[in-house]
Amino acid sequence: MRLHCLRIQTIWNTSLLIALLFAALISQAAPSLPALPSSTNLPLLTISGKIGTKDHVGKAEFSLAALDNLPQQTNETWTPWHNGVQKFSGPTFYEVLKAVNAQGTNVVVTAINDYASTIPIQELRQYPIILATRINGKTIPIRDKGPLIIIYPFDRYPETKNEISYFRSVWNVRAVEVR
Repeated sequence: MRLHCLRIQTIWNTSLLIALLFAALISQAAPSLPALPSSTNLPLLTISGKIGTKDHVGKAEFSLAALDNLPQQTNETWTPWHNGVQKFSGPTFYEVLKAVNAQGTNVVVTAINDYASTIPIQELRQYPIILATRINGKTIPIRDKGPLIIIYPFDRYPETKNEISYFRSVWNVRAVEVR
């Protein structure tokens, strides 16, 4: 019995050694994985629909870096969702639409939780509504309504302080469809 247990132990040790050697050989032969992309290059926003500038699947994607490369606007304003006046910054929504050569009359903005709101493109031309990427100079975490929030210039244009504009002020924006 003792000899049988010794043989099993030897077979097990030999099998383990072979497995370890095989794993070492595979790890040396496998190409190294590329580094993870920077968080500034991950897509934050997808635009689809009636657009002239799109990728091979008919959409346009924007990372934080791509949004930062567009002309920036700042809106210092009160909102119903924040305490006091805050400084929001990012590209105007209209500049984002120009970047993809939007050809519709409305946009449907969808949030991470699938809340959606329709905004006429004419309104985006009329007011400096921004797609905020930052609040008070800092990127906006998801838990604080980010990474993208539609911000109307409520204090500069008091006529935008109404229920319709509030419903159109989508936060946690993830997608836009041009119609």
